[in-house]
Amino acid sequence: MTSLTARTTGATDAQLFLSIHHDSVQPRYLPVANQFAGYSLFVSRKNVDPKGSLACARAIADHLLALGRRPTPHHAEAIPGENRPVADAQRGIYWFDDLVVLRTAQQPAVLFEAGVIVNPNEEAMLANDQARRAIAGAVARGVEACLGGRALESRR
Repeated sequence: MTSLTARTTGATDAQLFLSIHHDSVQPRYLPVANQFAGYSLFVSRKNVDPKGSLACARAIADHLLALGRRPTPHHAEAIPGENRPVADAQRGIYWFDDLVVLRTAQQPAVLFEAGVIVNPNEEAMLANDQARRAIAGAVARGVEACLGGRALESRR
């Protein structure tokens, strides 16, 4: 897809728009990137359903925490490129109101960053099939919890 809005308009029948990524750090932190680890979740107050977006992010975070994953707090740091308002610090959820895919989705939307890939330990963990499957399972269980069983019904 050539534009970010094409991604959201192509998903109009979905019950949740979930965008999956890896994380990085600001250039000034690259020499010490191994100090940054964990997942992050982002939602937008400009989404058509910000409460639903936040509820889904919370459900996903709860399952990631149960898996033993921890959120990274660096997105709240008051520096250019970060400075994201915190929606739920314990769960690693941030507001990113003008992110195109979150703002333009026609359903609840969550952006998930699975880990800080510039940290060599996180990179190795994310390269491990078993770890990726465990993270994917936690995310899937969170989505299922959020959608209240509707996710499986729509696949039948």
